[in-house]
Amino acid sequence: MFEKGLPGYVDTALDILEGGGFEACLVGGCVRDALLGREPHDYDIATNAMPEQTERLFSSYRTFEAGKRFGTVGAVIDGRKIEITTYRAEGGYEDRRHPGEVRFGVSLEDDLARRDITVNAMAWSRRGGMTDPFGGREDLEKGVIRCVGDPVVRFSEDALRILRVIRFSGRLGFSAEESTLRAMEQMKDGLEHISKERIRDELRGMLLCGRPSAPVGLALRLAGRYVLPCMVPCVEQAGGAGDCGGVLERSLRALDAAPEDLEVRLAVLLCDAAKPLTAKTGRDGALRFCGHAAAGAVLARRELFELRFDNASVQRVSRLIEWHCAALPDEARGVRRMYMHLGEELFRLLEVMRSFASADGVGGAAQTERISRISSTLEGIISAGDCVSLKTLAVGGDDMLALGFKGEQIGRILNSLLDRVADDPSLNRRGELLAAAEAMGKARGGGV
Repeated sequence: MFEKGLPGYVDTALDILEGGGFEACLVGGCVRDALLGREPHDYDIATNAMPEQTERLFSSYRTFEAGKRFGTVGAVIDGRKIEITTYRAEGGYEDRRHPGEVRFGVSLEDDLARRDITVNAMAWSRRGGMTDPFGGREDLEKGVIRCVGDPVVRFSEDALRILRVIRFSGRLGFSAEESTLRAMEQMKDGLEHISKERIRDELRGMLLCGRPSAPVGLALRLAGRYVLPCMVPCVEQAGGAGDCGGVLERSLRALDAAPEDLEVRLAVLLCDAAKPLTAKTGRDGALRFCGHAAAGAVLARRELFELRFDNASVQRVSRLIEWHCAALPDEARGVRRMYMHLGEELFRLLEVMRSFASADGVGGAAQTERISRISSTLEGIISAGDCVSLKTLAVGGDDMLALGFKGEQIGRILNSLLDRVADDPSLNRRGELLAAAEAMGKARGGGV
């Protein structure tokens, strides 16, 4: 346990508390990660010192607001933040999130009893070693996520714990214990009262774990209408006959193949959300999804705004979805044109396409090879410094004004010149472009 030793700032915090005559334990995720042989990302300390006593002990350090009402005092030691929380018991979750009653002066075991899952309800101290009253270590060995105490009570206190169980199961590669899973199904409607921001944060955690298909798939099947309502039709048709029945499974396979990029993974998950809504059977009996990319982009914007994702991310994700069915060019000039439209987002679009090609296995091999060729072409275009935007065009608005163009004419002429350069980058020379602009102005009866 912590064989490599603790970071200096953690040792200092423990020294201060123990030197003041108080208990000091590491709790939660850092203990869990250490038992799993993983490097903890952060460290939390629990103590029997009251919040005011903790503040006095750390008065020579900069402290910060970390939830004093709930017994938490934050301190900055050697430039690192650490939170120290007084042992507490809780009760009366009136707002389905925060306890209506907080009692200090309880034991470490009482403090651990208020936590949601057993693998997060363990503590370790330099003086007393491990404290594990709920079998968290055994659950780690079994690879299960289990609630502390009665799971129905835990989820009635805060329904977001349902999604936390799913996120932790995905992050650790564990499965939910049977009674916990039953309670999740029983209490899922409590998610209706949970803020969208909190649901968003749990979804983000699921998407960014090593194999996101497992937690995301479970979240959608169990509580899709509270997480991503637009995916509910895909869930309801999953496993059914026809192409529409395989939409969810294919999206989840693609999710596992996608790089660890939140916006790419959001786009992959939502790319085919509109397929059930746009599905039509043609005269030949084949099922088609005409317009599902554009419809999916609309759904994605609505859902992601509802989940309080920032505007820029929403626009980027919806654009990737809108373009994910675009025909890929075979020639460099076509790649330049796509880059002109999408800029750096073209790299992400290719990753979205590559993820679905990978999900299609052998059937997607040709598409995977094509995407690789386009990626190489794109890298060559950028390395060569080819003109791919108005910013890198050898002429600009002032040049067009000097030629006598006005208003909207300027934009039209510059875009026409950019089209020429896309076909042949060697044309991006000032003299040639000015002559071409002048000729276009005469042909259109405007300009000089």
